[in-house]
Amino acid sequence: MKYSNLAVVLTLVVSMSVAAPAADSIVGRTSDNATADLVDALVDRSRFDEAEALCDRLTGVDSDPLGDGVARAAIYQSRVRTARTVAGVSFDAAAEVAASEPVAQLLASYPDHPRRLFLASQELAVRRAAARFAVTALAVDPNAASHAGEVTSRLLASTSAMDGLADQVRAKRQSVQRDRSIDNVALADDLLRLEQELLVETVSISLLQAEVFSALPNDSSHSDGIAAATKAEQAADEAIARLSAESTARREINRLRVEAILRSGDRKRASELFANLSREYSKPLPPAMVAVAARIELAGDELVAAGKIVNSFYGDDLMNAPPSVEMDLVRLRYLLEKMQTGDGNARQVAQWIEMIGRRGGPYATRRAEAISLARMRSGGSAATVEASLIAAQGRDWLRRGDAVRAAELLAAAASAEADPDASIRHALEAAAAWSSIDEAENAAIVLAATATNKPSATDAAKIHMHSVLMFSKLDDAAARQDAIIDMLRDHLTNWASGETANAAHQWLIKILDADEDKSKAAEASLIRADALTPTEWNRALDLWQNAMLSTPSDRLGEFSEHVAASFKPASKIPSAASVYRVAIATMGDRESLRIAEPLTKDGDDFLSAVIRCRVSGQFNLQTPVPADGLSAATRRCLIRRLMQDGIEDPPLRKPIAQWIQRWPEADDSVLDQATRYLWLARPDDAIRVLDEHIATDPNTSETLFAAAESLAASTDIRAREKAIDYLDRVAAGSPSGSPSWHRAKTAAIELLVPMNRGDEAKRRADYIRLTLPTMDAQTKRRYQSLSDSVGKEGSQ
Repeated sequence: MKYSNLAVVLTLVVSMSVAAPAADSIVGRTSDNATADLVDALVDRSRFDEAEALCDRLTGVDSDPLGDGVARAAIYQSRVRTARTVAGVSFDAAAEVAASEPVAQLLASYPDHPRRLFLASQELAVRRAAARFAVTALAVDPNAASHAGEVTSRLLASTSAMDGLADQVRAKRQSVQRDRSIDNVALADDLLRLEQELLVETVSISLLQAEVFSALPNDSSHSDGIAAATKAEQAADEAIARLSAESTARREINRLRVEAILRSGDRKRASELFANLSREYSKPLPPAMVAVAARIELAGDELVAAGKIVNSFYGDDLMNAPPSVEMDLVRLRYLLEKMQTGDGNARQVAQWIEMIGRRGGPYATRRAEAISLARMRSGGSAATVEASLIAAQGRDWLRRGDAVRAAELLAAAASAEADPDASIRHALEAAAAWSSIDEAENAAIVLAATATNKPSATDAAKIHMHSVLMFSKLDDAAARQDAIIDMLRDHLTNWASGETANAAHQWLIKILDADEDKSKAAEASLIRADALTPTEWNRALDLWQNAMLSTPSDRLGEFSEHVAASFKPASKIPSAASVYRVAIATMGDRESLRIAEPLTKDGDDFLSAVIRCRVSGQFNLQTPVPADGLSAATRRCLIRRLMQDGIEDPPLRKPIAQWIQRWPEADDSVLDQATRYLWLARPDDAIRVLDEHIATDPNTSETLFAAAESLAASTDIRAREKAIDYLDRVAAGSPSGSPSWHRAKTAAIELLVPMNRGDEAKRRADYIRLTLPTMDAQTKRRYQSLSDSVGKEGSQ
């Protein structure tokens, strides 16, 4: 018969629930195909190579690409690949593509394949398996909070896709039912079973959303989990409305509905609905129903009642009890509750988790570990014991050769362990596991996170410093510079007085000193002010002086205020007194000097005189000049600060300029020299030094701008005319209409107005506005505004 083998295909679709063995499935069928059942049995026993060999044999039976045999083989190959991946250590995007490949290729080649809906269902089965795997992976993910959204999106996408496919299956079934031929009757039955299975899986995946939030350590995870369970109940209600009263899928969805209500916290209603649902089953109840009964008792803290249900199911032979991952997990929850009350022990729990793996495979073990981790994160008196339990599981995985799983579990144990030293030990084990498979970055992450979270541990500082060193040796260490800087700052925050602090401090300064913004290294140099040696204080002064000399003029006032605040601790430290005096005298603002003056008012040295003169504003021929011992950096900083004093207080300009002119060396910028000549009413000298500098400066355009700004600040007509000349030279050397061209043109126009050359300013503005058609609207309005403002001034 044409559809005689289609039931074999449905074996895969219907029993494709990787989260639990087929024995837990309520919507299902019993195959009469020995080959199909053998493949199922091999997969359930993780004998994947033999299962794939059988699939290859199935592929060769039917050469018709549109036949049942080819579709059946593709589905089985996909299922075996999926099961193999689930039993492994990763289910990433590449693995998902590989598992879907047999059915995806067939659908790509034959989009209208007669078994298109069944093939598409298997593609979704792979997506569900990957999503379920991702949920369990969250339990050991140190960044679970940031990855939860991605996992939730995958679950929602799977739910939506299954809903859509179920609608297509229903439409196809209704179409087929109009023709009551023998073949179509068989196909309609198969489509009905597929539709029901999709509805069940839709509710199951919706319920899985609640598990996502149990993996999160934040305070909102509980309420988010309740909200997800409530949505799962709504999904169950919608699915039930689409099923007939006698449907076996209806009972399964009702069971999931009870689970959802229980997870939402309404134990009473869940218990009532479960009692009503149980009457629809013959005795004994299937394992999935027994699991719900036990969980209802556990939710009410009825340990004795839960224990009776669990013990009745398993009897005296735990290993050979009926296969059911859900019951195995319920027994784990029961043992964890007993341990919480002091009536159980971690060894018993560890042994049961190991047995869960033997009974249900690696994925069942992961689900068990996820439950243990969720309980451990919830705290309680048994949290430390459970952390040790998880660490033991990690060591067991390491012995079995799964370094990834071992590292993940050991890292989770380190995170949850209350005892600081034990936490560090678990982290070291996790790092060793990661390092054994060349995952140095993950090793560094777990060490850094654990040391930061447990700073009081005996070796926390050393471990953290080692993690920073590991980060610095990664291939892309340069791209991680900011992360390394943050780690070093964290180190100095947590272990400021530890033996590793000095090394971390000097390393941080070295990194920041390479930055263009020299203030970063300067600020970092004073992080440990109380612990700095005299040499380190002098190094800090050097860094602050470098920062000042590279600070833009328009930020110099703010910088000086920052100097005063940053060096304040030094005023209380005798060994830093000399550095404090230099910093305040040469870089501090005048207000800070008034506070510092009592420190130096009786001194007869140069710096004391500088402080007194800057505070009083009295400079004369008796004011001393710098001694030979004053460093060049200190002298340049002092000149910059004196120039800023003159800018902030104009009456000081001439005496400051006269004083600096008497210095044997004034190693400062040409712009400052020109400015002082202007303060001394010597514009010709100012123009001379600027012309000499411009002639030798390769960055002529910027230098001309700076020179023009310096001269424009003067009231002298010759200086202003030279400033306009400089600006015209910039415009002549720039492409017409370029930003620098407009900048020079507008600056020259603005400067002409206070020189009583308003007509020329207006003429320039109007000419540019009218003769440059490519000018944008904003720039054109700028020239119009300049022209209008000149006109108004001229009419007044």
